[in-house]
Amino acid sequence: MDGVFWAADGKSLFVSGYKEREPVVLHVDMQGNVRLLWEVKGGAGTYAVPSPDGRHLAMQRMIVDGNLWMMESF
Repeated sequence: MDGVFWAADGKSLFVSGYKEREPVVLHVDMQGNVRLLWEVKGGAGTYAVPSPDGRHLAMQRMIVDGNLWMMESF
């Protein structure tokens, strides 16, 4: 699990973690019901932070993208 943030109303959580090695953001209510909000295919991680008024959810994804460059005669 990467992060847990309370929803603005205090009645649920936004949880960042992994499902089958893929980063996900989940919404979990106090009855234990889980809803998948976002899955980052091929990502390295993610998290979500709710706004204080509960109207928005700021989400970030981390992706590992490798590039290889070769420079000659510089």
